[in-house]
Amino acid sequence: MPQVKIPGGFKVISLPDGQAVVKEKYQELLQKEVLPLLGVSGAGVHLDKGRGGVIRFTVNHPEISQIIVRFYKRGGVIAGPILKDCYWGQSRPLTELEVTDHAFNKGLTVPEVLGVVFQPAVLGFYRAALLMREIPEARDLTEYLAGFPAGNRAAWRAIKQVLIKAVVESLVQFHNAGFYHADLNLRNLLVQTGNDGQLKAWIVDLDKAVHYDKLSLEQRLANLARLTRSLVKLRLERIITAADRLRFLKYYWTAAGEKSALTVKPISLYCTAQIRRHRRWWIARGER
Repeated sequence: MPQVKIPGGFKVISLPDGQAVVKEKYQELLQKEVLPLLGVSGAGVHLDKGRGGVIRFTVNHPEISQIIVRFYKRGGVIAGPILKDCYWGQSRPLTELEVTDHAFNKGLTVPEVLGVVFQPAVLGFYRAALLMREIPEARDLTEYLAGFPAGNRAAWRAIKQVLIKAVVESLVQFHNAGFYHADLNLRNLLVQTGNDGQLKAWIVDLDKAVHYDKLSLEQRLANLARLTRSLVKLRLERIITAADRLRFLKYYWTAAGEKSALTVKPISLYCTAQIRRHRRWWIARGER
């Protein structure tokens, strides 16, 4: 194992075709119902989410009913087709394990991570998968927005206000705790309706996320701009309007308690400028 900190409560175990770092509390469950099946084609229920998708396992446990396994897949024009799912070294998955577990233990709305599995590939490369407890009945923001009512605009506006506040609450807590999400976009925000009917937003896929003592103003702006860009890139501006985005920024800045000379308007202009700059790249790649 590389010199990356393994969080307390986790341990390294050997597998027939590799090794894993698992949460000791669930070691028996993982070794019995999940780990032996990861190399079996067709095991679990495949979900078409993210690059390469993920697999859901239904398990028999008093605390956990379903476990999500997300395989590490490369994106990009060159690296994706060539290297696909192979990586050099094991620090990237272990870092995500450590950061996610740290955020979870701070009470932030991130999934509970259960472990990471490594399988050797060729010439020192490896394949890896991250194991997490599934967030029940949660949908990513793109799916949630696609289900918005088309006719009743008054109900629509009310739902959006509640949604915006839920996302702001989770994101502000995440940022105030010093966490920076390197790929903050609508697909990495999940929405869950609780038994009390209240909405709750979850932040997922903390691959390349970083924890600092405190986030700078520039880091907060970069995350907000990235989130806004994903809204435009996914063609959801007609649902989440410019007025909704201004409301989101106002809620965020108020909740964050930032004593900055910046106001919502220049922040909005900054996000818009970032969209224009990236739109040329999207067009060049045929994404817009």
